[in-house]
Amino acid sequence: MYVLKFFEFEGDLVARNDLVTDARLEYEVCLLFSLYGASNQTGSKPKLFERMTAEAISQHIGGPFFVFGWPVLDDVETAIAERVKQVADLLRERFAEAPSARYKDRGVDIICWKPFAEPDFDGRRSGQLVVLSQCAAGHDWRKKTRELPMSSWRQYIHWANDPVPAFAVPCVILDDLWHDINREVEGLVFDRVRLINHLSVGVQEAELREALEEWRSEQAEEHRA
Repeated sequence: MYVLKFFEFEGDLVARNDLVTDARLEYEVCLLFSLYGASNQTGSKPKLFERMTAEAISQHIGGPFFVFGWPVLDDVETAIAERVKQVADLLRERFAEAPSARYKDRGVDIICWKPFAEPDFDGRRSGQLVVLSQCAAGHDWRKKTRELPMSSWRQYIHWANDPVPAFAVPCVILDDLWHDINREVEGLVFDRVRLINHLSVGVQEAELREALEEWRSEQAEEHRA
């Protein structure tokens, strides 16, 4: 299923293919989250999974992304109302109502969109492909497939064209669950296979790559003991 052949098979033997280096970092990060779960790891950093997923979804639809989820990145507004307004402005949609301040991200970790070829930003129009994504890096991901409140997001922003929900996990979803998960999400599902296939040359943000490498080393050392 993977575009890159991380392993070689000979009879009953499985060996790592050391010739494949692209996306191995991202593959191993997903594997660590899958094995140990975000909430059970010392120094767990699910935000890294969100940022990595954002690049993968961006590659899939061919558009920019906004890492919206809590805790926010350093250059992102803390108040959810301001973040929703910023999203509406970026996407040229109508801001309608602010979420209650009690909410941190209202179930959305990543917003990605596919702009039309309109060179003048001020002249761009609403009604483009928009994907609202939730990430679940812990072992309890199965409980979260229905947690993205799309009806609330239609209340906050009066979309010209309703966005598509998406759900991302670092594990591989087995065939006997695949259809059910897709029906529960009612949108796009990104498991480890799809994420890594869209990161076949690795993440592009240098700072993120450094953070992933550091975190992988820390986790490998912890679980080696």
